[in-house]
Amino acid sequence: MEAGSCAFAMTRALNSLFSSFQRQAVRKLFGELDQGTAEDLTTLLAGGTAAVINDWLIDGDDPIDPEELTDRLLRLVLVLAGSQHVRVEGGRVR
Repeated sequence: MEAGSCAFAMTRALNSLFSSFQRQAVRKLFGELDQGTAEDLTTLLAGGTAAVINDWLIDGDDPIDPEELTDRLLRLVLVLAGSQHVRVEGGRVR
């Protein structure tokens, strides 16, 4: 997926999809930022989200487990939000 002929278009589509959610998260996590910094952080987080999804799709167990992806993304959100106590049991966030 990330190495095929449609990789660039797919990456742009995923970044666009996740940017709307990431933009809100950037505002909540970091407060008021100048426009350029806010957009750069949004792009960074959206691209990172897409990379985690690509990894899950390409290198994940067969069949892929949607709960595993959810747990991975949730762990990252909790770390970014400054949570000090992320409890993981059997690979799942609790």
